[in-house]
Amino acid sequence: MAPHVLATRRFCDVIEAVADRHGQLPDAASPAMMELANEAEYRALSSWRNPVMDTHVFGGMTLRAAVDYLRSFAQLFDSDEPPIYAHAVVARAAFESSTASSWLNQPDIGVRERIRRGLCEQIYSAREVDALRIDEKSSERLDMWVGVAGKFGWTAKRGSSKVNGLGRPTVSDGIVQAAGSGEESRVGDLLYSRASAISHVTWFGLQSGLDVAGAALNPASGTGRVPLGTDTARVGAIAYYMIRTARAAASARVSLMRWADDEWDAGLENQIAAEQEIARLTLERL
Repeated sequence: MAPHVLATRRFCDVIEAVADRHGQLPDAASPAMMELANEAEYRALSSWRNPVMDTHVFGGMTLRAAVDYLRSFAQLFDSDEPPIYAHAVVARAAFESSTASSWLNQPDIGVRERIRRGLCEQIYSAREVDALRIDEKSSERLDMWVGVAGKFGWTAKRGSSKVNGLGRPTVSDGIVQAAGSGEESRVGDLLYSRASAISHVTWFGLQSGLDVAGAALNPASGTGRVPLGTDTARVGAIAYYMIRTARAAASARVSLMRWADDEWDAGLENQIAAEQEIARLTLERL
């Protein structure tokens, strides 16, 4: 697992470094800055004071979460006792955050579409808080965000996070798109469903930790012992697609903010080579 751990950690460093070099701020000629120039026009439409800036922040925070999950995934395998299930739960969160981040940071969608996606996130969050009943004003706040949609001429409902029919893409679709697979590819469904099954501790998910080939059966009693362990080929596949999905999210953010520089380009080139090596090692273990 050493190549997987090293590649994952290096890319986390590359993503964080490019943002730090630019002070976390968009370049003057970036799509993000052009959108911010129109903030006042859209601020006047509703009670949402910073629709553009807030959505940019959401994009940055979701990418930060993806990096945190990536680094945690690597740390799980930098150990003499690798996990049996925990890495799949972390990978599931990484896939979800990277998919949301790519969607929020897509650089070529224009300011109104950016705001609509940000509003989807506001309603999604407000619905979650309202369902938990941890805030006495949560219902009022959810109504407020649904009302904001109307001010922009969009339709939204309390029972959905979609705005004018738009919502977050499914995580499985995000994986497929990031990996450059064909539209008919099942890789996203298979990866995300397996990780979700493990996260929900279903029998289907927990079976992934059983080493059936290494089972010691007792014919007399009809019972046996089946060891638990981690399938390195399967972990390699998860790592490969998890890093690819994070790379897509980071690249979208860099394009939106216009942060690309020589160090980013070099880091990206090295990362692509590392991903190819992970793919090669994974195929050898199958």
